[in-house]
Amino acid sequence: MLLNLYLIWYGIMTFFKKHTLLLIYHLVFSILLLGVFTKSGTTYLFFMGCFYISLITSYILFSYTIRSKEIEINSNINTSKIPLFALLTCVSIIVIHFIYLNDLPLVRAVFFNQKIDIINLRQNISLNSNPLINYLVSFNIKSFIPLTLLYLHIKNKNKFYWILYVLSVFYAFNMMHKSYIVIIHGPIILYCLMQKRFIYILKYALVTSFVILSLTHKLNQDIGKKNYYKYENVEKKSLSIGLLKRVLVVPGATVSGWFENVPKNLPFLHGKGYGFLCKLRGEKHVKYSKDLYPFINPNYSKKGLKGNVNVASFMYDYVNFGLLGLVLSGILLGIIFTYLEKLFKNDFNMKLVVNLIPILILSSQALTTLLFSGGWALSVILYFYFIKPTTSNC
Repeated sequence: MLLNLYLIWYGIMTFFKKHTLLLIYHLVFSILLLGVFTKSGTTYLFFMGCFYISLITSYILFSYTIRSKEIEINSNINTSKIPLFALLTCVSIIVIHFIYLNDLPLVRAVFFNQKIDIINLRQNISLNSNPLINYLVSFNIKSFIPLTLLYLHIKNKNKFYWILYVLSVFYAFNMMHKSYIVIIHGPIILYCLMQKRFIYILKYALVTSFVILSLTHKLNQDIGKKNYYKYENVEKKSLSIGLLKRVLVVPGATVSGWFENVPKNLPFLHGKGYGFLCKLRGEKHVKYSKDLYPFINPNYSKKGLKGNVNVASFMYDYVNFGLLGLVLSGILLGIIFTYLEKLFKNDFNMKLVVNLIPILILSSQALTTLLFSGGWALSVILYFYFIKPTTSNC
């Protein structure tokens, strides 16, 4: 009996280690399905199914195609100056951004009493910034800082580590996005979990929880007066219930919102939703994440607030090409998962450390954005060319 249980457990773990990324995405997709079903019942399940079937089919076929191929990345870079260079890069971008803002948003937010004012302040941090600044900030928060903290932790560069850690937490707090504090902690928490360093995990969990609860409290301080967000009906509910609903229901409900309004209120884009394609064609780039804001958040829009309605990656392809876009999105994601599994074949722990957070973010960001300006591809490159050559215990 015990032998059978062991063999079953061994089989499950072997399967998980071989197809880790796809199985993690199943969790993401399940949460999206829950939100879609909660908001719209079975109306859009066919569309969701088309994406899912194309993803699984692509993954199986592409895995079979490259099963006998080996993918190796060899780095000959001199790594002796990496700690100082990495620290200076992260700190320089933070300082440049604060100088550009000429402000500490968190300090100003303390004096605001209305949720609408705080949201407006938070959105203006990026909406009114120079595109180059936004790219640098995105790379820094989503790639440079998380992997540099991880690297300094692994190499026991304590002085550099604490300088960057304190500054990066303060920085993430000032950006006023709850996800940022999770992103910068993600890789190092996962690494400590793999290494069973539970004291470190407790430290990071406490800091992350403090920042998230503080921002949530500030953003919802007038929640008893009136609730404006169509999909976040958290009036008179506790912060914990509101956060739970934000994680489990809102992402899928937003998917439903996009389905409801395209093509009913806004037409399919036929490629105009891709910035790189518009540059090749000489066309204007149309961003439905902004254009759909008045439809999905009409009460906020009436107050003059502008913003983005971020959604699951496959919806950006849907609004461009409809059902075909969902199929193509599934195929592309299946290929990427297969390639990453092959790339991290003998590196299960770091496969999770580097890729888990980006896969979770697929619930609210376009795949191309996440890969490039979102820092996913950069994180993979930084790991294989800079971190892996200097570490042997990962």
